[in-house]
Amino acid sequence: MVIDSQGFPRLADFGFVKQLASIDARTYTPCGSPDYVSPEMLAGIGITITGDFWSLGVMIYEMLCAGQLPFTKDSNEADTIRNIMNECWSWPITGCSATAEAKDIVKRLLHPMPSCRLGSGLDGHKNMANHPWFEAFDWAHLINKTMRP
Repeated sequence: MVIDSQGFPRLADFGFVKQLASIDARTYTPCGSPDYVSPEMLAGIGITITGDFWSLGVMIYEMLCAGQLPFTKDSNEADTIRNIMNECWSWPITGCSATAEAKDIVKRLLHPMPSCRLGSGLDGHKNMANHPWFEAFDWAHLINKTMRP
């Protein structure tokens, strides 16, 4: 994600994006930082769009916890991968401003089973937008750029 000249968020493609043919289509191309890679990609079974929702969970955690990452704890890449595969993460004792709703959305986005992850299914995007963490957020104002960034 980047911020555009008006202050609104934009998704950016740095040459790694892949458009899938359907919601159930999979890709097996590993790319990106290991900190954001979903367990299904690491297991070699490929990812659907739910892999992006996993990465969103990591990003929300990172923003709430002052740049800390859920699976990288002063470790090397192999330890990070092992932590992802073993579901080894927790909230930091200090330096994190996560409400109960924020913790819930991260927990649901970091679900190890893609089919149980928040955002999965045909109406997954609606489930995401209706999560209590977004309760006070006006999606129409964002889409129409009528909100103050």
